[in-house]
Amino acid sequence: MEELLTLKEMLLKDDIPATLAIVEELEDMDRNDIIKTLQSYAVILFLHLIKQQVEAL
Repeated sequence: MEELLTLKEMLLKDDIPATLAIVEELEDMDRNDIIKTLQSYAVILFLHLIKQQVEAL
């Protein structure tokens, strides 16, 4: 939320370079969140596959 307020402030000041830097930070945060979510799903999938293999024995 703090980033959005800073972004608004920079836009009102017409500070385009600072605004772009904040947007890039927000994009990086989104990528990191996506990566964490994918990792979480991969772990769940891996555990599910292990469970299936054990039950098949």
